[in-house]
Amino acid sequence: MKRTAFVMALMICAAPIAHAQRPMFIVNGVRIEKCDAATGIDPLRLSDVDPAVIENVEVVKGAAAAQQYGPGAANGVIIINTKKGAIVSPAACAPPPASDPFAKYLYSPELVMANQAAIGLTDRQRSAIQDAVKELQSKPLVDTQFKLALAGEKLRTALARATIDEASVLQQIDDMLALEREVKRAQMTLLVRIKNQLTADQRLQLDKLK
Repeated sequence: MKRTAFVMALMICAAPIAHAQRPMFIVNGVRIEKCDAATGIDPLRLSDVDPAVIENVEVVKGAAAAQQYGPGAANGVIIINTKKGAIVSPAACAPPPASDPFAKYLYSPELVMANQAAIGLTDRQRSAIQDAVKELQSKPLVDTQFKLALAGEKLRTALARATIDEASVLQQIDDMLALEREVKRAQMTLLVRIKNQLTADQRLQLDKLK
């Protein structure tokens, strides 16, 4: 039962649920930050906690959660306590990195377009970047994003049931991961194409403007 609850916590963390809809996680009395759905990075590192050392997992819901842990617990609290003397990796309770680890290497279209004059963006570069953005916003990707949102909704419904169909939930996780891969691959393609359009001097200027 403890392992099942822990696996459910991992699934909730991995699911592409809006930050405002995620529960609060507390490991051994330490509140840890929410998952980063935008980047797919899991700052919680719950996977670093060995299920074998878990003493108990408690779920606090509704008004009781908000009253005991504050407004940030409006969507519930998942409390994980490990056995006395058990060693838990510091990463499990570490806060998320101060910034996206990939951000320093890439340039968002918003950053480039907001500083066109400052970096001397040419008409050719502007046109190429606009074409890349339009391709990202193409119908296939939009369809994938809608499917991903629907998959997340179905997963939440499945996890809310009193009895969970494990095989069905795991299949839903696999389907969601496949859809997330499509979306993230398209987003990374856009960022790579933008960087390749910029000169070394332009990249240097944008680095200073981040």
